[in-house]
This record gives sequence, C-alpha cells and structure tokens, in this order.
Amino acid sequence: MLTGNDNGPRNNTFQTIFVAVFVTIGALLNAYIFGELVVLVSVINEKNSQFVKKLDICNTAMKNQGISKQLQSEVIGYLTYTRSLLNSQQELETFLNLVSPSLKQKIIKHIFSEALKDNPIFKNRPWIINSLTLRLVTKIYQPEEEVVRQGENTTDVYFIAKGGCEVSIQDANNQNEIVNFLEAGNLFGEVAVLNE
Repeated sequence: MLTGNDNGPRNNTFQTIFVAVFVTIGALLNAYIFGELVVLVSVINEKNSQFVKKLDICNTAMKNQGISKQLQSEVIGYLTYTRSLLNSQQELETFLNLVSPSLKQKIIKHIFSEALKDNPIFKNRPWIINSLTLRLVTKIYQPEEEVVRQGENTTDVYFIAKGGCEVSIQDANNQNEIVNFLEAGNLFGEVAVLNE
C-alpha cells in the first residue's frame, strides 16, 4: 500500500480515502529516504570533487613542466596516499576546536596515554603521564615532512602518539644517513632542550 504498486480501491468511499492517504504517506516516506540518500551522496561527491580538482591542478602543472610519466605517477600516488592523512588532520583540528578546553585536555590525554604507557621511562608511572599530558599539544606531520633539523635551536620535546619517524644525521661530507626509526611511544628532542 505504501508504495502504490497495483493496489486500488473498489467501489467503496472508505477504501478510496484509505488508499489515497496511505499512498500519499508512502510517497512522502520514499521522498524522505531518497532525500537522505542524495545528501549522503552529495557529501561524498563534494570531498571527491575537491580531491579531483587538486589532482587536475597537479596534472596540469606536471604536464606544463614536462615531467616524466614515472615521476607523475609517483606524485599522484603520494597525493592519493596523503589524502586521508590531510583529511584526518583537518578533522582532528576542527574537532579539538569545537570542544571545551577541559574536554580537549581529556582527549589529548587519551591520545598520548595509549602511546606513552609502553615507554620504559613512563611504564608503571601513570602520575607522570597524567602531569605530562597536561602540557602536550597535538601536531600532525605528513610523510617526509621535516620535524626538526640537526643543529637547530629548539625548545620542544616530541612524543610520537601514532605513526613513526626516521632519524637521520648529516655527516662531515654533508651526506644524510638514517640512523634510527622511532615508533609510537618514543620521544625525541629532549637532549636539545636539556643542552639548550
């Protein structure tokens, strides 16, 4: 009855009114369901169209510069890979700006507590983690983005909550050599802070 189909009233006034009312309600329900689907699809399409515009700009720039097909495919692969990272960074920043400062602090504490609880320095010392997370802020870096450079003055200590970080040093011949890989729960930058 709700979708109409081939149902129809007989020669009865009550049946005619009944069918008309329920066919109208069915049409409204169908319109509501399709309206919700259209909204969901449009949100997905909006995100995809923004990404496609960025890809189009990159493709045009690379073709204008005469960049090889192999390098173009590497660039497109990188953009596709980092797309979700950029979205998650923007979503996290927007989310943290929407909540109150006390809730923001609880969320940051949750993010870092999970990573720091396995660190040998903080293991079995939840009071240190609690006092430390009060002073932490979140930063999200893209793949291959430089966090801090060797010899740079810094006043920050970095705790890795998720992901990882390569550590490289520059030797006397100005050659970069990867010497370590840090994972979630590790920290770096403390030596620079201690030595000023």
